[in-house]
This record gives sequence, structure tokens and C-alpha cells, in this order.
Amino acid sequence: MPTERAELSAGGRTADRAGRGVARAPARGRVLYVCNDADFFFGYRGAAATAALAAGYDVHVATPGGAPVAEMTRCGLAHHEIPLRRRSLSPAAELRTIRALRVLYGRLRPDVIEHMTIKPVLWGSLAARGLRDVRVINWLAGLGFVFVDRGWKTAIVRRAALAAYGAAFSLRGSRVVFENPDHRSAFVRAGAVPAERALVIEGAGVPMDRFVPHPPPPGEPVVMFAGRMIWDKGVRDFVSAVQLLRARGVGARFALVGAPDPGNPASIDARQLAAWNRDGIVEWWGPSDRMPEEYAKCAVFCFPTAYAEGVPRVLIEAAASARPIVSTDTPGCREVVRHGENGLLVPVRAPAAVADAIEALLRDPAARAAMGRRGRELVRDRFSVETVVSATLALYDEMTAGRTAAARP
Repeated sequence: MPTERAELSAGGRTADRAGRGVARAPARGRVLYVCNDADFFFGYRGAAATAALAAGYDVHVATPGGAPVAEMTRCGLAHHEIPLRRRSLSPAAELRTIRALRVLYGRLRPDVIEHMTIKPVLWGSLAARGLRDVRVINWLAGLGFVFVDRGWKTAIVRRAALAAYGAAFSLRGSRVVFENPDHRSAFVRAGAVPAERALVIEGAGVPMDRFVPHPPPPGEPVVMFAGRMIWDKGVRDFVSAVQLLRARGVGARFALVGAPDPGNPASIDARQLAAWNRDGIVEWWGPSDRMPEEYAKCAVFCFPTAYAEGVPRVLIEAAASARPIVSTDTPGCREVVRHGENGLLVPVRAPAAVADAIEALLRDPAARAAMGRRGRELVRDRFSVETVVSATLALYDEMTAGRTAAARP
């Protein structure tokens, strides 16, 4: 059921599920985030949202329910539960989502709406059409399954998605945030977004004081993969590379950290993960909310993704933790991993190349240490949470320039 009440950061008043009784926005404006998953939002954009709150914005979040909602409200973010299901293809359900967003937008009257993930971008932009004095930011953290799968049916959906994105991005005064320049260039070339409305903010950033270097633990080195347990994230190639390395007699432990994603059609069944673990192929450690400690356990981090990534957060976290990285030479990944500097880049869907890169790093502790140091320097210079938050707040300030609380209801 939708959240009945949510504390508002402005004036301590409360709002019901539809936003009635919303307090007057502060002079700096009201920001509303819309996302299809509460966990993803809070993990990915929670720092930006709380920074916006501290900077004087009145901050609201609309997601389906989830465990992080209580933490959001403790941080002072006003939460509104919306009827949005990731895998639903029911026209009636999607219309309910659009109507719910339209009502919420009309009652909150935000100055800025930031949509994240595909459905909020598409349906949220449609719901925002015709609203006055609202500026929309569509944030593409990645392009998703539809831009990865090579089936003919998906190709049709992909063409339709580009057309739908073009309609969403046509809102007057809107901005589109891409996380790497390759995706921005592709969408501009396809005519889906005008160049002047498209910008790049490189990922969500990481707190440098949380992800810190640790010496690898003694004993057999650990090679770790972390992320959603999705085939296209590179799990298949990682496991295949491990089998090649075991056949070569390379001594190491190999671990998967993360959970299946039932909302994604490429999710790996938990029974498959358990079977790999039982058969001694790889260790499956499951999901973790203590990722700094997980990175401290490994000697090499491996993420051979074929997914249409924005800037993978796990790569930034691993680099901040001073771990050398093996990843694919793809948009987003090559923003973080500089071949030969802080890791090694390999072709997509090339498990033999993944195995070769892992083996090279395992055999050269000095190179691992040097790459780890360089990776942390790179994150400090480009991918710290402070850098991303600063760029985000500058964008909000640009979009709310000239607006005042007196203009709000």
C-alpha cells in the first residue's frame, strides 16, 4: 500500500500519500526524485539527495516501497510510495503509474523532477507534460537489458525505446544526464536528444573515507566479482575464466558477491549460484551491505561486463579500495579502468582473455600494488562523491535560477 504519511523537511509538516498539505518550498526550491526501486535509489543517489537537503532544497522521493524508506525518512527525505512494477507490461498498470505520478507532480509542484531508470524516465516525462514551472532531469545510469540483448525482438523494442526516449527528452527546459560520453554521443547522433540538453556526470561517486586501501590478507589470493547476479554483467565469463584458470593450475580463490535480480530477465537463478558454490567452481558469498570489507578480502577485482553500463559503481569502489581491476573495454568501464595503469581491459565476452588478465595480475604482486595506488588516485580526482554531488547541485541551481518560494503554492 502507498505510504500514508511522510515527514517533510520544510517546516516539519506532513503530507499524505498524494502530497496534500505540502509545506511551502524553501527559497532554494523543491526537488523530487522518481525511481523504480527504493534500494537502488538510496544506494545510488542518496548522497546527492541528502546533500540537496543540507543545501536548502526541500527534497522528496517517489519509489515503490522497500526497506530503505525508513532510513530515507530518518534522513529528512519525504517519501511517497508509487504503484510502479519493474517487469509489468500491463497497459492498465502502466496507466495507473502515469496517473499516480501526474497527481503527485500536480500536488507537490516541484521545481525539479529527477527521473531515474527506464520506466520513471518514460512514464514520468509523460506525466510531467503540460505542467508549468517544472524542470525535468532524466538520469540514465545505464541503458539496460534492451540495449544489450541481440535478439530480433529486442532490436524492435530498442528502436521503439529510442523513439520513446526522444519523446521523453523533448520536454521544454529538460536535461538528460549520461554517465559516460559514449552514451551521450550515441543518443545525440541518433537524434534522441539535442546536444545542448545532454550532459555527462560520471556516476554516483564514492565516499573516499569509507572505501579505503587495505593490504590483501595473507594466504591464497582472492579474485572477486561483485554486482547483480545477471548474465550480462559478466558472471558467465567470470565463471568460464575461473574454470580455465583451474585447468591451468593457478592457485587462487574465486568469489561472487551479490544477489539475483528477479526484475531482470537475464537474472541468474539462485539455484545455479548455489550449485557453483557446492561444486567448488566459485564461492558465492551472497549479497553484502559491508562492501568495503569485501574489497579488503580480495587481491584482484574482476568485472567482465557486457551490460550497457553507465559508470559501474563497483569499479569505482574497487579502485578507491586500491584494488587492481580486470574489466571490459566498453563505455563506462574504460572511464574508470585505464589499461596498464590501474587495471587491464579485455574484449567483451572473451573468457580466455579474462583468464589471461587475472593470471597476469596474480603472478605480479608489485604490479597489483602499483595499479591499486593509481586507481585510488584516479577516483580521488574524478569519481569522489563530493565531485558528483557538486555537479548535481550546480545543475539544480541552474534549473531553479530565478525561482523563489513566493512562486510556489
